Amino acid sequence: MQIRSRVYLKVLGNFGILLVVLVAMTYLATRVLNQMEFSYTTAANDLEALNSLERVRNNVVEIPEYLSLYLSTGDKDAKNAFVQGWQNFDSDIATLKKWSSDSLTVESLSQVRNLFFAWVEYVADPKVRIYEGNMSRDSVIAIEREVRAIEADSKYLFHARAQMTLLFQKRLSSQAIMIESATNLGAGLSGFITKVNVLFAVFAIALGFYLTWSITKPLGQLKDGTRNIMESKFIPLAINRTDEFGELADDFNLMSTMLRENYTKIRAYSDLMTALNENETMNGVLSKTLDLLCQQVQAVNGAFYLFDRETNRMTIRGGFALRADRTAISSFAVGEGIPGECARLKKAIEVTELPDLVQFPVDTGLNTIVPRYIYASPVMFQDNLVGVLILGATKPFDEFTKSLVFSAAPQVGVAITNALNFEATQALTRELTSKHAELNQKNSELERAYQVKSDFLSNMSHELRT
Repeated sequence: MQIRSRVYLKVLGNFGILLVVLVAMTYLATRVLNQMEFSYTTAANDLEALNSLERVRNNVVEIPEYLSLYLSTGDKDAKNAFVQGWQNFDSDIATLKKWSSDSLTVESLSQVRNLFFAWVEYVADPKVRIYEGNMSRDSVIAIEREVRAIEADSKYLFHARAQMTLLFQKRLSSQAIMIESATNLGAGLSGFITKVNVLFAVFAIALGFYLTWSITKPLGQLKDGTRNIMESKFIPLAINRTDEFGELADDFNLMSTMLRENYTKIRAYSDLMTALNENETMNGVLSKTLDLLCQQVQAVNGAFYLFDRETNRMTIRGGFALRADRTAISSFAVGEGIPGECARLKKAIEVTELPDLVQFPVDTGLNTIVPRYIYASPVMFQDNLVGVLILGATKPFDEFTKSLVFSAAPQVGVAITNALNFEATQALTRELTSKHAELNQKNSELERAYQVKSDFLSNMSHELRT
């Protein structure tokens, strides 16, 4: 017992060290992974910001080109692209500001927006008015001179493009730094995890052998128990453990007991149905029913009382291990004795610890015994009382035997009703056969009388003619 305790403590100690190492490794790895996640998340956000920056930078170049194409060719699609581009420019800048966390970048984006819309107001719109309006030559020359002067002095597009290029390069370098940082963290983490895993594996293998043995042994017993159940052998498992396997073994044994009872119940029900289907007469049905039920529930004797609606009494019609002299128990009125009370209540009655009953002695061949426990069950057919089944035993009736009787009672009621109907049909057939024979005899007598009368009239007619 002491050696087993030492082994148990050693396993617990190794498992504790393994757990400490695993927790430490998990903590360090989690920190590194969080840093990696932050770096990759930032890089992913930078990638989306880069795409937006690239789109705005392209718009700063392409929108003026659409304007130039429209002014040189009059292409309506170019004009629509120009108008849609400068109208969406403000929303694109707002989207970029959402992706930007530093104030310098936000300020630069605001400058780009102001430069672009200043170009639209002071350069693009005047050019469109010159192209689409009916102006005098002097007005056109004056506006063009003013636009060229503004472009030369302010250089809106040049400064806007320069700002966008700087922002793009800054964001691109930031993304590269974050990806490199995450990659370095990942490389260091791989080496750390490899070293710790070696130590983890050493303890895990030792602990695994013990845990495997402690698991596979009860599993093997459960496997053997399952095979026994498949072969209709309901043998309980002997797993004396206080852990989950012990609880599983208890549940398995409980399941095995339930399956054994269900199997026995189904088999008993099948045997009873087979016996009832093989017998058509009342005596055959009752004899076979009492024989099977008394053997299945281990009753020492039994009796069946058939209910007569006309007399409101029950008369014994079948018995198992009863004496030939049944005068004292041959008939009961409804409400009289255990059979009569069971018929009145229409529910089962159990009587225990009875004194010696002279009404139901059992002759064993060696001595005479008296059942101390009585179980009475009503037999019904379509809510109508057919009779009462009485069973006697020397030990108490358990719930399983009661359930056997409960499940068999309805089928016995059907079989007895069918037997009564069969006997009534047989009696009616015999009566009809007898009456048919009488009718045939009377018909023969009438035919003979008719023939005598016919012969007499024929003779009289002949004599009258002569």
